[in-house]
Amino acid sequence: MIIFTDRTGQLSNQLFEFSTFIANSLENDSRLVNLFFTDYQEYFRGPAEQHHLIRTSFGKPYIDKFLRKLVQYPWVRGLFSLFNGFIRGDGNTPQDIHAVNSKGIILLKEGAWFTDFENFYKYEKELKAYFTPTHKYTDRINNFISDCRTNHEILVGIHIRKGDYKEFLGGQFYFEQEVYRDKALQAARLFPGKKVGFIICSNEAVNLADFSPLTAYRGLGHFIEDLYTLAQCDYIMGPPSTFTMWASFYGNKPLLKIRNNDQVIHKEDFKIDSAY
Repeated sequence: MIIFTDRTGQLSNQLFEFSTFIANSLENDSRLVNLFFTDYQEYFRGPAEQHHLIRTSFGKPYIDKFLRKLVQYPWVRGLFSLFNGFIRGDGNTPQDIHAVNSKGIILLKEGAWFTDFENFYKYEKELKAYFTPTHKYTDRINNFISDCRTNHEILVGIHIRKGDYKEFLGGQFYFEQEVYRDKALQAARLFPGKKVGFIICSNEAVNLADFSPLTAYRGLGHFIEDLYTLAQCDYIMGPPSTFTMWASFYGNKPLLKIRNNDQVIHKEDFKIDSAY
């Protein structure tokens, strides 16, 4: 059994990390406990169905809260280190857990950036099924995409990341609205003779008039709906982010990472990104 003792970043970071450990557990038929996913479990079918190997809750919020706090106490960690062990990540160097088999023992996971690419891809179908949103969200997304496709042959999803990206890595991937408009105009020219529509998803308000003369739609607004709406677009664009990486992986759709203001867009630059 592997027990999470912390959480890693926001939703998309957690999706990749949790998936890595789920794939490892499925491969080794060993249990996995991640009580730090409770903020998001209501949005996905897998946690709601409670897979026999994977637990995100013990049914009562006060029990989950107590256990989350318990595994963070130094004396508890010390006790575990005497009889079992840890899987540690420093957040800078990827820790490959492919050889880890926790069946019959208990290991505590702490830190960030773990990989197990072989099993991650091997259990891709199971991971996607586990992290499929509940019907409440998929129904809204499907209807929205269907409406957008009525008038467009190609849909390009654009993730505009503002907010925290103004400070993240010194603002390296923070772009003003005109940069996104420029990339959208370039993308539209890649499909001559086609009716191209753009779906704009952002963590801040967006003025669709800024994308004129292109036809642009605002995403549904909820982070789950925006994430999985991007996954249903034909192409995805946005600054480097696990948000668009997960959309690309889940939807098997090509992604272009916007890295600088002057970047010239080519069709071959769109690539499916399923590696964390």
